[in-house]
Amino acid sequence: MNKIKTALIFSGQGAQYAGMGRNLYATDPEARAIFDLAGPDIKAWCFDSPGELLNRTDITQPCVYTMNMAGGAAALALLGRYGIKPQAAAGFSLGEFSALSCADVFGFGAGLELINKRAALMEQAGNGRGAMVAMLGSRKDLARAIEDCAGDGFLIPVNFNCPGQTVVSGTFDALDRLKHGAKDYSLKYIPLRVSGPFHTPLFDSVADKLYNILGGIALGEPSLDVYANLDGAVYTQADIPRKLSRQVSSPVRWEDTLLNMRRDGVELFVEAGPGRVLGGFVKKTLPDATAVSIDDGQGLAELEAILEGKPC
Repeated sequence: MNKIKTALIFSGQGAQYAGMGRNLYATDPEARAIFDLAGPDIKAWCFDSPGELLNRTDITQPCVYTMNMAGGAAALALLGRYGIKPQAAAGFSLGEFSALSCADVFGFGAGLELINKRAALMEQAGNGRGAMVAMLGSRKDLARAIEDCAGDGFLIPVNFNCPGQTVVSGTFDALDRLKHGAKDYSLKYIPLRVSGPFHTPLFDSVADKLYNILGGIALGEPSLDVYANLDGAVYTQADIPRKLSRQVSSPVRWEDTLLNMRRDGVELFVEAGPGRVLGGFVKKTLPDATAVSIDDGQGLAELEAILEGKPC
């Protein structure tokens, strides 16, 4: 396994759940150190908060970022014991900050400050203006449904997750029409745990403010190949302020990102963060690749089994 090209991938908003990180904190010292660094509020929100509170953007984002970094630290330590250093990283929306921090563009603390500012801006811009849903089915059928259901509101495909799954942001009235009409278009409608219609032009002002914030801090040269949500291409240092800020109001091209990473030789995808959603996207997009999710001690055991060449 020592020569396998490995990538870390980091979860986004919507993957959070009550109690996330509690098992990882109890079982892994590297993960524990990250949570301790984040502080008691974030630990309490992750480990003990009800789901309703954890779904609030200004709380979700710093918690998911911390969970991502804790899982990433645990994965890096385990991979290192087998002489494996990841060569690539990517993060889904919010997770892109974790990917860049993992690549030494900014430290954990600086990333947490950025996330807190981003979350506050997004909560203010998006609250009460709409929501997001995952739609299962063909994109051709989805395009027809959007055209017929948008009405006076809007429905915008914003996250291209994997074959057969696209996330749509929209106004509440338009999403309600889409929900009730989904079966007529052979689609399945799944609400997401977010508090606004993210990745739409409603967040252009947030992107502008983030661009100014990023322009005022020191950003290092990425030590890994980090693939951007905006276009699925590898970041250069000069790209970071523009691409990282614009992704908040632009579609997440995750399927393209995975295809590009596989084209560039990545064989093992290690998902750090809450849940196993991104690992599922890998399996649906890249059947010949290997994916494992570091959500708890069991995930670490699964990764170790893969590194040992054992079935899991």
